[in-house]
Amino acid sequence: MGKSIFYINKIIYLFALCIIHSTVKAQAPVKHISVQEAISLSMDINKHIRNARLQTGIAKTKAGQLADEKVPEVGFHGNYMRLGNLVQYDRGLKDPVTYKTIHDKVDFTMEAKLPIYKGGKIQQMIKKGAQEVDLSVLKTAQTERQVRLQIHELYLDIYKLMEMQRLVEEHIKEEQTRLEQVKSLKNNGLVTKNEILRAQLQLSEQQMNLLSVKNDIEISLHQLQLWLELDENTAVTIDTPGLVKAAFSRASVNKNLQLSYGQQDDIKILKQEKSILETERKIIKGNILPTVDLVGSYGLNYPNYYFFPPDPNWYHLGMAGVDINFSITKLFTNKKKVKMAAQELSLQDLRIEIAKEQVSQQVHTAVTKYNEYIDKIDITEHAIRQATENYRIVKQKYLNQLALITDMIDADNELLAAQFNASSTRIETQKKWYELQYITGSL
Repeated sequence: MGKSIFYINKIIYLFALCIIHSTVKAQAPVKHISVQEAISLSMDINKHIRNARLQTGIAKTKAGQLADEKVPEVGFHGNYMRLGNLVQYDRGLKDPVTYKTIHDKVDFTMEAKLPIYKGGKIQQMIKKGAQEVDLSVLKTAQTERQVRLQIHELYLDIYKLMEMQRLVEEHIKEEQTRLEQVKSLKNNGLVTKNEILRAQLQLSEQQMNLLSVKNDIEISLHQLQLWLELDENTAVTIDTPGLVKAAFSRASVNKNLQLSYGQQDDIKILKQEKSILETERKIIKGNILPTVDLVGSYGLNYPNYYFFPPDPNWYHLGMAGVDINFSITKLFTNKKKVKMAAQELSLQDLRIEIAKEQVSQQVHTAVTKYNEYIDKIDITEHAIRQATENYRIVKQKYLNQLALITDMIDADNELLAAQFNASSTRIETQKKWYELQYITGSL
């Protein structure tokens, strides 16, 4: 009697929790969000994507700054100085001679310098800037694909939990009906009280499972809410139609492998980094080449020191010419830099080969697991038919007093497991498809 009251109180407590939980959720406005809407929102507000796009903006600004190296350098300087008399020691330190000078000295000069040739370094630096922009764009695209995969996987995980909730609720209804049947049999003296307790225990276990599943759904929905930066007071639910394809087609390792070699994010990034290293090597090689600049100046000065003695009058003078520089030292010091650049390129080639091997393994694994889950779909659907027929037979035997209630409970649990495995397998197949799309760079 005590155990019976304990189980009944436990059931009432679980029902109360569910009612309170439902009431609280019902008070908040509900926002239905499809997976495409969630992805669209994430593209604008996800912090990782925003960070990647800011990095791209910085790279573009830097590239524009490098293009400014072609712009002539124009400057102005001016100064005024007050000079004292000149003291000259013609006959030793003890007998100096003082000469009067022009006491004011003024210089206003405008200068210009236009780079003509820098060993090809300016063009290569501009090219490098553009390549770094392309690299940043690739990294941004990779981040966006990662976010898309995360959103798809989260939606499918929530959908799996929702399917579990639906199945458990259906089986709770079945358990409640069974409990009434067992009580009727007890009243007719066909079963013992122990079977009622066993049915009540099975019902309470399913209700606890239901509560756990609901809480897991709420936790996952809250995670989605945080990702999308939605109001905490807004209840979120997902639209499930179309999340899982009706039919799946098998994938080919060779086809997906060739696809990944051409568009997989890690490989594309490594190849772009190699292009940047090649440009850097050209810049380093340009260190030993001469530099040529057009130079010019125009000044207003006082006094005129071009005459002797200096003429205390203002004058202006313009000059234009070519400035050529060549470093002999760099002919020797630049060799090690060129060698180091070549070694960096060889290392990058090795990184690309390693990445291709890793991608090959990832693609092979992803295709194998995806095809495996396709095969499991038929197996799980066949298992449902078997479990359904088994449950029907055991239930009929129990009603005819030819089977124990434990046999009924086992058959019911096996049917629930078969139904969930079938639903879960289809959802996992869809997840494997998205993973394959991500690995090949197609997502």
